[in-house]
Amino acid sequence: MARLPRSGFIKNFTTLLTGTAIAQVIPVLLQPLLRRLFDAEVFALFAVYNSITSILIVVVTLRYEMAIVLPEKSRDASALVTLSLGISVVFSFLFALVIAILPDAVVKITGWPAAGRIWLWAIPPGVLFFSAGQTFNYWLIRHKAFRASAGNRIARRTTEGAMQSAGGLAGWQGSLLWGDLAGRMVNMGLSWWQSARKGYSLSGMDAGTIRKAAHRYRDFPLFQALPAILNTASLMIPVVMVNRFYSANATAQFDLSRQVLALPLALITTAMSQVLLQKFSEQRNMHQKILPGFLKLSLYTTLFAVGVALFFVFTGEPLFAFLFGQNWSTAGVWAAILAPAFMIQFVVSPLSTLIIALEKVRIGAVWQVLYFLAILSLSFFSHLPEVQFFRVFALLNIVFYVLYWIVILIIAMRYEQDRIQHGKML
Repeated sequence: MARLPRSGFIKNFTTLLTGTAIAQVIPVLLQPLLRRLFDAEVFALFAVYNSITSILIVVVTLRYEMAIVLPEKSRDASALVTLSLGISVVFSFLFALVIAILPDAVVKITGWPAAGRIWLWAIPPGVLFFSAGQTFNYWLIRHKAFRASAGNRIARRTTEGAMQSAGGLAGWQGSLLWGDLAGRMVNMGLSWWQSARKGYSLSGMDAGTIRKAAHRYRDFPLFQALPAILNTASLMIPVVMVNRFYSANATAQFDLSRQVLALPLALITTAMSQVLLQKFSEQRNMHQKILPGFLKLSLYTTLFAVGVALFFVFTGEPLFAFLFGQNWSTAGVWAAILAPAFMIQFVVSPLSTLIIALEKVRIGAVWQVLYFLAILSLSFFSHLPEVQFFRVFALLNIVFYVLYWIVILIIAMRYEQDRIQHGKML
């Protein structure tokens, strides 16, 4: 087929997009209130917490959850769910053990603000709740339960926003963190319940089936887990760098600019990525064309991304000052600088699911390692003023994500060549 079927892809994408949009708009709409209720130091601490948990979330399942949509047999997919959950529990326990035994080392390595040391204990449950919810979410995506997946996200953000707002109005600064934890827990519980309704069950699952599934999809932990950790670290390490190189206020300003710029990513990219992963996997199993749909999506998302980037470039500082207060105008200045970098991620990230669907994770791993090394090189620019530092950061992102798109394009073209060759042999 020359293009993605509208009846399937558009319907599923619209369902996920609507739910994701509502889920992401809730915290964004609350930001003008929250930014006036909580201190900048609290937001800086929350940013570091989010950065660390985001990095750890990648490793706790060894990326086996990404393979849940791939098996033809439901039993094999169930084994991958069970395997992912078991690994998550083990790693989360190990994280708690490290915090208990070596708290000073954790604080020093992560640059964790000393004033929020008690928040360290939120890391293990935060990681476990999110990773478990994400694992069940892939089971729902496998069964095309996009409405249930979208509803769970809305429930998470509603719980989170309600607790943070109520706590902030009551003067409880810690509610910024505990609201996040409560939202993650609600999402996990609902996703588990929805997955059970779609056929997932621990009963009847034997160790042999789990071992077989782990071996069959071993490329994911071997060639996807570490690079994915490095990739996520590349997205989150800049927050830690800003916190170490500059100030808590700079960290809070940077975190706000990231949140707002990431809104298009959160609204569209997440939904598109999950639908595309399911669709690309299906097209591959049915030996259908992928390249035409890939190119068409590249064009559409690029046009949208350029428009969004230009909007922030021309309105960044006054927009942030109006929405969040004059104290946050600096975040708008930085958003104007960072907008092109975030928008190129918006274009490439959902298309990168093709690497997973075609099981070419080794190729993607090379790019992710190089990208991580490039981000680490930002440490050589710590002497620069904040504005110059962010310009270097933006340039690195643009260059490497353009290269990533080229790599994905080559993979798609090779798939088409192999597909044609296979058709001639039949």
